[in-house]
Amino acid sequence: MYLRMLLGTAGVLLLAGCAGTTVPVWPSNHPANPAAVEAPLPPASQTLAVNGAILSSPEMNPATLKPEMGGMHHDMKGMQPAHDKK
Repeated sequence: MYLRMLLGTAGVLLLAGCAGTTVPVWPSNHPANPAAVEAPLPPASQTLAVNGAILSSPEMNPATLKPEMGGMHHDMKGMQPAHDKK
C-alpha cells in the first residue's frame, strides 16, 4: 500500500513538472529553429575530379591499365593451402 502511494505521488509530481515547461523561442538564425535558413553548401572538392585530358592518353586509359607488380612474377604453382601443411 505504501509503495503504491509513493509511486502515485512520484508520478503526479513528474507529470506536474512536465506541464510547467515552456517551449523555447529560438532566434530565426538558430539551427534548432525550423524556419531557419539552411547554410550554403561549400564548393565541391576537386580531389577526385576526372580530367578528360588525362584519360585520353593511352597510358592512362583504364581499359589498358594493368596492375604493376614491380617486376615480380609468380605463377603460384607448387603452393599448398595453409590447412594442408602438417
